[in-house]
Amino acid sequence: MRGSIYSEKAGEGLSDAENGEYLTVQSDLMWTPHTDENRFRGKVFLLISERTFSAGAVTAAIFKFNKMGTIIGQETSGREKLCSDPVTIELPHSRLKASIPLATYTLPGENPNRGVIPDIEISYSIKDLEDGSDKEMEKVRELVREARRQPRYFGIGH
Repeated sequence: MRGSIYSEKAGEGLSDAENGEYLTVQSDLMWTPHTDENRFRGKVFLLISERTFSAGAVTAAIFKFNKMGTIIGQETSGREKLCSDPVTIELPHSRLKASIPLATYTLPGENPNRGVIPDIEISYSIKDLEDGSDKEMEKVRELVREARRQPRYFGIGH
């Protein structure tokens, strides 16, 4: 890692680390979303699917942990515990190249080896797919229709 572009992330502890030693750079570092009086107080829906990964899965995990709204869809393919910041090495004799992740990130959540699980799970039948259904948006519309019957649901008066 010393020669990689990620060496700055490790900070001062890197110079004292032995080769092969695991180094904890930041532990339990997380910011809570602001509680500003102007923050939107209405309902927010986040749609996820098995095609949600990388920064999308990170966003979904933080969104869920901070109870920022309702998550609708299918479990993300991005995990709550993931490896990142790869460095590519080339083996000297075979010239084979390999990527080695230098960092492990554990996001807030209950299932580190799974993706983010939605609050409202949506599944599709083959017929739904053939028809081009968008069941997540249908669910959001349903929830909005229900909410319109409840005053102040969206943070504003009716």
